[in-house]
Amino acid sequence: YPSAIDWEASSGWTKTNISRTIWIWNPYTQVYSTWDGTVGTNGGSRYIPAMQGFIVKVNEGYTTGALAMNNNVRVYNTKSYSKKAKTEPELIRLKTSGNELSDELIV
Repeated sequence: YPSAIDWEASSGWTKTNISRTIWIWNPYTQVYSTWDGTVGTNGGSRYIPAMQGFIVKVNEGYTTGALAMNNNVRVYNTKSYSKKAKTEPELIRLKTSGNELSDELIV
């Protein structure tokens, strides 16, 4: 898509039998960044950069799904406005690295 898109946009998406989680490959770190609708790993967020491919999964128990979007999902500026900071839920992050690669797990 020619502009960044918001996976959590309130309108513009058709997600039929599609998991809330998205995966985006990061060629620099050689791991997937994820966003599950609440929290991200490896730098993942609700915003998908312009021209970036992403992976979705059909919900368990279904054999097909549908994903469509229109211009309402576009984001022109992903910088958040000055407002009360959103607090992150209490999480345990485990990051492992070796051989110039790394990955992250959230508990």
